[in-house]
Amino acid sequence: MKLAVLSDSHVGQRIHKFPSTVLREISHFDGIIHCGDYVDLNTVNILKGFGNFRGVYGNMDDVEVTHILPETLKFEIEDVRIGLYHGWGSPIALSKKVLRKLSETYPNYNFDIIFFGHSHRPSDVVIDKVRMINPGAISGNIFSKKGTWGIIEIENRNIKWNLIEINPS
Repeated sequence: MKLAVLSDSHVGQRIHKFPSTVLREISHFDGIIHCGDYVDLNTVNILKGFGNFRGVYGNMDDVEVTHILPETLKFEIEDVRIGLYHGWGSPIALSKKVLRKLSETYPNYNFDIIFFGHSHRPSDVVIDKVRMINPGAISGNIFSKKGTWGIIEIENRNIKWNLIEINPS
């Protein structure tokens, strides 16, 4: 299974519209995971239109988004246990805070991977045997105008992660 992993789109705040190059590419994928901060409901609906969409809301999302998406999510893909949460606060030790939040929310669930966002900085680390992946931000960050997103491929519990850099404008 090949999935797009996105976060921090900030459409209407940081970028004018969702990058068409990304939309074209993800139209061929098996699904989409988004870690929050779409900002508006229109962006959520565009991504849901591709089918097999999983997403959570972020701290900058409109109230309409927070009413239709959960704060946290857990699910399985080909026996890989996945968690999803946007994150909050300072980017310092963010992956540890995200792991703690999801472990407390789902105490009997042993995650293999947790996807998160918020910091706008891509990362891929292992904490307490859980792979913590942040795809960065489609909209870029304060240090770079380049945006990032990722592709995860899961087959027979084998996981391949690829970070993609784009020009979001």
